[in-house]
Amino acid sequence: MDRKIRNFALTFPVVIAILVVAVVIYSVVKPSGSVAGQGRMAHEEVAANPDVAVEEMVCEFDQWIGKEVAAAEEELRKLGRVVRILGKDSPATMDYRHDRVNVIHDDNGQIISVTCG
Repeated sequence: MDRKIRNFALTFPVVIAILVVAVVIYSVVKPSGSVAGQGRMAHEEVAANPDVAVEEMVCEFDQWIGKEVAAAEEELRKLGRVVRILGKDSPATMDYRHDRVNVIHDDNGQIISVTCG
């Protein structure tokens, strides 16, 4: 019987610690202020509401393809987005950020692709 009690005494704090860590991680990762069920918001609405959940951000920037990088970068920042400018052969980290817009340009500074993440 002492062996069962000792095993429980060793296992219980570990289980509690794992649960506490899971709750902390969930509370940090969970989007705050989500407007669930209301669909995606327009760029202007996202810029005007900085507390909006990141999954509500729109990723539709095809209108920038073929334009100059400098003009697009300024406009995207006005929309409240983090902008990452990359050359077509530039290395980039693979971390995903909901609020980031990746602007890929050619050697002449013309935008060839715009993605989010």
